[in-house]
This record gives sequence, C-alpha cells and structure tokens, in this order.
Amino acid sequence: APHELKDLLDDLWQWLDDTQESNAFARAFAFHFIAVAIHPFADGNGRSVRLMQHLLLLKGGETIARFVPSETVIMKLRDRYYASIRQARTLNSLHPMVEFLANCFASSAEDVVSDGKALLKNSAGKTPGARHLKILALAKKQGSITISDVIAIFPDVPRRTIERDLETLTKQHALKAHGEKKARTYTRTQQ
Repeated sequence: APHELKDLLDDLWQWLDDTQESNAFARAFAFHFIAVAIHPFADGNGRSVRLMQHLLLLKGGETIARFVPSETVIMKLRDRYYASIRQARTLNSLHPMVEFLANCFASSAEDVVSDGKALLKNSAGKTPGARHLKILALAKKQGSITISDVIAIFPDVPRRTIERDLETLTKQHALKAHGEKKARTYTRTQQ
C-alpha cells in the first residue's frame, strides 16, 4: 500500500547498510528482488532496479559489471525473469530470483568472452604486424613486389594504410624500395 512505501524503503536502505560485507553479487541480486517486490514507482521499476543492481555490483568492487551487460540477457529472457519473480514470491524465497539473475550475469559474461574471441579471430591478419609479416612473405616468395601486389592480398585495407606499411618496412630496412613512386617495386633486404 502507498502509505507503507516509506517504511518499506527505509527498511530496504537499512538492509543495504546491514549487508555491506556480504557477497556483492548475492547482495545486488537480493536487492533486485526486494526492490521489485516493493514496487516503489508507478512505472520503470524494473529498469530502475536493474540500474541499482548494476551500481551495487560496482560499489561492491565487482568491476567486471562494467563490461557485462546483464540487462540485455534479462530483457531477452523477460518471460523467465517474471516467472522467477513469481516463483520467489510463491516460495517466499530469494533463491529463484538470485539464481536467475546469476545465470543471466554468467550468460552475459560468456557472451562478452565469445564476442571478444570472435573479434580477435576476425582481426587476425589485419593488424600492422600481421600485415607486415604477410608483405615480407610475399616479397620473399615473388622476389619483387608492387603496391598492387600488396593491395591484392589485403583488399579491405585502405591504400594509404598499405603505403604506410611499405614505408615502415622500408625504414626498418626489411624491404628496399626501387624506382619512382608510381613504378616502385620492393625487394627483401638480406637480414
């Protein structure tokens, strides 16, 4: 009831003070359920509570929360989210909600790791060092290369980037430039 709201929120803030030494995840997830059960706002309770959960994790020293967008997974599994709230209320236990939120966080963390691995895999061969190795291998194989040869093996890399790669390899004495700019060829140096 609205007239109980102040007392319920006061109790919640007191509970937060009393549980500061608790596991940050358990505390944030339990807070999530308790705050949703209080339902302090006419609209936006879920969003507000998920934001507070995130802030509690950060305040509790769980910096991983900065990189793990559990909100996305929670919203993707919205039906299960509401089911876990109902189950927690029915059982009069935080366990279903805490378990659901922990699984969402773990799933989000796994997504971050797999996205990172995919990014690294897709970036393979696209870093300057990887391009330099391929350019040197091409020069060794062909004996002499042109900028067009290099562009052919890196069609997605801008021409100016390839020009810089060739300049860098020349300055490092890994390649030797021959001829004028338009007709320039490059050969491997003896290293």
